[in-house]
Amino acid sequence: MIFTSCWVVYMLRVNMSLNLIAMVPPTPRNVSVQSQCGSNDDIMVNKSIHNEDIAEIREAPRQDNGRAQFNWSTDQQAMILGAYFWCYPITSLVGGMAAERWGPRYVVLITSLASAILTALGPVAARFDYIALIVTRFFLGFAGGFIYPALHVLVARWAPPAEKGKFVSAMMGGTLGTVVTWSLTGPLLEKFGWASAFYVPAALTIVWCAFWWYLVADTPNEHPRISDQERKYILDALGDRVTNAKGLPPFKSIVTSFPFLAMTVLHYGNLWGLYFIMTVGPKFVSSVLGFELSAAGIISALPYLARLFSATIFGAVGDCILSKKLMTTTAIRKFFCLFSHILPGVLLILLVYTGCSTALSVTMITMSMGFNGAATLTNLQNHQDLAPNFAGTLYGIANFVGSTAGFFTPMITAYFTRSGASKRPARFAEIAQPFLHIDIRNSRSNSFDQWRPVFFVGASVYIISAVFFIAFGTGNIQPWNFVDDDKEKDKSKPNDNKEMNEMTIKNENYRERYFLIYVVRYNLSVHLVDMVQMSKREIERITLKSGRNDSIRKVFDSRKGTILDVMFWDEIKMAQLFSAYHIGYCVCFPIFHNIGDRIGPTWVVGIAGMVSGILNCLTPASAYHHFWSFYLVRVIKGFCAGAMLPSMVQVLRHWVPPFERNHFMWAYCGITTGTCSTFLICAAVHFYSRWPVGFYVCGTMQILWSIAWVFTVSDSPRKHPCISDEELEYLNNTICNVFTIKISYNPITK
Repeated sequence: MIFTSCWVVYMLRVNMSLNLIAMVPPTPRNVSVQSQCGSNDDIMVNKSIHNEDIAEIREAPRQDNGRAQFNWSTDQQAMILGAYFWCYPITSLVGGMAAERWGPRYVVLITSLASAILTALGPVAARFDYIALIVTRFFLGFAGGFIYPALHVLVARWAPPAEKGKFVSAMMGGTLGTVVTWSLTGPLLEKFGWASAFYVPAALTIVWCAFWWYLVADTPNEHPRISDQERKYILDALGDRVTNAKGLPPFKSIVTSFPFLAMTVLHYGNLWGLYFIMTVGPKFVSSVLGFELSAAGIISALPYLARLFSATIFGAVGDCILSKKLMTTTAIRKFFCLFSHILPGVLLILLVYTGCSTALSVTMITMSMGFNGAATLTNLQNHQDLAPNFAGTLYGIANFVGSTAGFFTPMITAYFTRSGASKRPARFAEIAQPFLHIDIRNSRSNSFDQWRPVFFVGASVYIISAVFFIAFGTGNIQPWNFVDDDKEKDKSKPNDNKEMNEMTIKNENYRERYFLIYVVRYNLSVHLVDMVQMSKREIERITLKSGRNDSIRKVFDSRKGTILDVMFWDEIKMAQLFSAYHIGYCVCFPIFHNIGDRIGPTWVVGIAGMVSGILNCLTPASAYHHFWSFYLVRVIKGFCAGAMLPSMVQVLRHWVPPFERNHFMWAYCGITTGTCSTFLICAAVHFYSRWPVGFYVCGTMQILWSIAWVFTVSDSPRKHPCISDEELEYLNNTICNVFTIKISYNPITK
């Protein structure tokens, strides 16, 4: 479930990257010339659109059958993409505490449902106004910010130290979500329109929430299907590393800890590179390399498949090294920074010198993300090493800082790649020319010269963060991890383990949770390609003028012989849509930081996933209504996602024995899976149908999964109807002295 939860988060996050290309056609505001590399295939037609055609289109707004397109500038599109991250850092900051207090089961459920609903509202918001879409992206990021900290709480409670790598790799489900989303969104957009790429991820997320609710419990003791032997093994492996100390985290010790600072810097570098490829990857493949939209979604998904598989391999290798004591924990964390950060940065630098060799360019991007799979042994585990008792809080703080990269990367990309950008950063180009080899005189739109500074910035962040961690990071547990209150220690006896509020989750179920989270989160990345830009179509003339939303135009696709809805949104509006998810993601954290402890993480995850799926299904309608309706839906979806991750991390904290933690963390591969699946789904929708279908499919998946989650997951082993006595006893004995201290106040208010 950890794996699939990451999948869902990234499916809802990344679909906008491709959707914007479909929602916003090329106009003088957002594109000027065809790609530098031209068309790469007879089928992947890449013909430039004459300015007189664009002018005629802009005079006739239109609306029809889920194919509305908007005239959003490059800066507006960057705001759409970045809006997801506006609130994502804030909710990530408190998501771990929410999961630790209320349980990751409810946190993930509620935020996933909310994310699905917000995603479904994306098309409605887009038709209303691009600001509305930014709002929906904002709340989508708000909700999404809760999920990862919650999942890390689950890992802290579940994973034995010798198996932590496998557990962390399970959180790569978002990568698969990106791959599937981008690969399927393209065909989905072409066949059903860009709105479908909102509805489909939302529906999938709602379905996932149902499974999450049924299969997940907050603690091993509360899960009805866990065996006594498994429960004992987990509790024994964790020992006294994890307690139920739910008092105020030692914030002063945390923020003044140099090892924690080093981990935060490393995490920021990782997220910068990850968000850069996720948000602008489809645009680079389409506008620079010259691939058709459906092919762009599939090609953009390849790096995430590589990241998914490499994360599994790196996690197993790390567990093997640690179990055989070939290297210390600190040495493992620092050594594998070479693969997770330094090599990806070097490959990004080499990428901008490949020219129009599309095969070599795609290989470079794929290898860069593939090596980044080693993050399962570096920044994705280090917070578990430093303080298992406060793993969710540490991850929330680090993710709060790192998620700011989500709204910086689209803006930086838009600054250098917007129409006429070659003139705006002239001073930068003059200064950087000796280092970046930028041809100022011949630089043009959609060229490697324009994109070169963007890749250099990403590579620099990658490498500098790794060097800083190698110099100052550590893998040793910190003294402030332990509770000093003697009375609290007296409550931490093994006999009190039956009072634990724990959760049983299979590794595969976690991956599914991450999968659906990222399906709902990133499906917009793919949908916007079909909703906004039409550089791969021959637009002959406008057939209808709409008086309700002047950003929507009707154009005739001569290749398909159909009328298409094009959103004339500029880059600013599209950037706002991407950022909207993260605005909601960040805002959700201070509001619902402990909702999982209050109502149970199962309900949080299920409800949030259900809401996210519904919103994803409503996205096409919101896009048709107005841009700001679309924006609002994205903000709400981010809000829902922000409540999910902290709850899931808290569940793992109650579940994972220390020696199985690496194995359980593989569930985070659901992030990779969700991102990959989202791109695949959106690409398929774009090819076979129209863009609204992609939203319907993703929304339906999330709705169905949310229903399954609610019916299959319990807050604790004791509440689960199918857990065996052996499994229950195993968890009690393995994770001993865990969660015996009851919190009587809200630490945020103290």
